[in-house]
Amino acid sequence: MSAQTRGTITATIVDQAGHPVSVHIVLKNVTSQEFSVFRSVGGTRGEFHYSISVAGPGRTPAPLTKYGESVQKNGAFLISRIRKTVAPGEAVDENVMIDRMFDMSAAGAYTITVSRPSPLDPAITLKSNTLAITVNN
Repeated sequence: MSAQTRGTITATIVDQAGHPVSVHIVLKNVTSQEFSVFRSVGGTRGEFHYSISVAGPGRTPAPLTKYGESVQKNGAFLISRIRKTVAPGEAVDENVMIDRMFDMSAAGAYTITVSRPSPLDPAITLKSNTLAITVNN
């Protein structure tokens, strides 16, 4: 596929010691045409619009919390959402409270990636950079 059907996803850990682990997600339109995406009202529930993978100590998938299981089972049908048009060169952002979705209670190194289908071609999956965080108990 050409770059005409792609966007870019950048993820950043917003971490403060003793606070929940939050990831800030930016989806940038790097094409020459506008596209529309759904986003949560206030941009605070990105877990409903992005797939999130967390690998914990030993590179095994981190277990989902009850909330995470509910999100994966029920998807975006449970929340208010808005459609956002993103012009070429513009971006839309969301936040996800990672430790609300995944059990990160075990000490050790974790990696986090975020993905979603391309808004212009759902057959293409856009994937973020890989984030790393160490949890100390």
